[in-house]
Amino acid sequence: MASISATILENSDNQIKLSATRSGGCANCAQKESCAILWQPAKNDEPVSVNTESNRAIGEKVTLHCSEQALLSYIAILFLPSLLCLLFSTLVIETALPNLNLIMKVFMNAVLPVATGYKISRYFLHKNESRLLAATKVSN
Repeated sequence: MASISATILENSDNQIKLSATRSGGCANCAQKESCAILWQPAKNDEPVSVNTESNRAIGEKVTLHCSEQALLSYIAILFLPSLLCLLFSTLVIETALPNLNLIMKVFMNAVLPVATGYKISRYFLHKNESRLLAATKVSN
């Protein structure tokens, strides 16, 4: 189970805003500035809202826990659309248009599929954001 330490910034209507601090392996990760993990902001000034059933005090230190299944679901939604678009476009373009010039191949086999996959990922992440955040539990 993935976990991260956080401080409560706001508390209202069973929802808290948190400021997270990187620790453990994440603190030393070379990719921490572009981390794909939704509830783990790259900077302390990017608060995250999480639902909670208990009343918590502002300034209280808490730990966020996310199940591996929820984390893997998030990562799949993030990366699979782009990968599938890349594979599908390469298969179609190379089969249908084998004599296409290099610039068009790069555009149709790389740029267009990545942009399309990015748009699809954004749509599904936005649509499933509440479900993914609901899988994040807060404890002391």
